Amino acid sequence: MIVFAEDRPNSFRILSREDLRALGMGTSSLLMNTLPNILKFVQDLRAQPLQDGCYMFLAGGNYESSLLLMKALWTNPKFPVKGTAVFALPAKDLFLMTGSEDPEGIRKLREVIAEVSTGDHLISKKLFEYRNGRYEIYDETPKLTPGK
Repeated sequence: MIVFAEDRPNSFRILSREDLRALGMGTSSLLMNTLPNILKFVQDLRAQPLQDGCYMFLAGGNYESSLLLMKALWTNPKFPVKGTAVFALPAKDLFLMTGSEDPEGIRKLREVIAEVSTGDHLISKKLFEYRNGRYEIYDETPKLTPGK
């Protein structure tokens, strides 16, 4: 689920379906207009390694969760991961990433989620993976290879 918000001087306002209709935009067209806006607000983007193959991205404290929409960021070779990218968005100001084939990285993401699980502006305790052209809840179940 993607939630759109208007960044006001002293607050954020969540846009409703009625707001989208009033703008004359559907979700996909709004998303296309949103991505360049995100880039304007995350000019001070920094990546902080938590350990090998596990990263925390910082973007000023309000836009980190939006980084999930920026595929060019999490497919960047500067941030190598083992397997496909797995994300954690425990709060609006935290965007974490590791690889699906990195058990220590997955453990680290779960550890950070547990640490912030009682904080402010919580989003999700789940891990996510971009697979088959869409975001899905990460499934740690070992994948069986046919014939083995």
